Amino acid sequence: MREFLTCHQERGIGIPKLSPPLNESEWVTGDPARLTKLALPGIWGKITVNGVEFDPAKGVPVMTSFSAMS
Repeated sequence: MREFLTCHQERGIGIPKLSPPLNESEWVTGDPARLTKLALPGIWGKITVNGVEFDPAKGVPVMTSFSAMS
């Protein structure tokens, strides 16, 4: 998915204060169903990844839904 390259970067490291990392993230390395549940409907609120808060109210874009891309 090329969309991940823009936000989370090619190696999944994310962009500080903008896009959470996918590497070594409890959101990705835990239950495999969680990543699917996160990506398909998207996420529209605050999220804390590896102890860092990402908040759309502070200019951080939300995780858009991939369910409409099929």
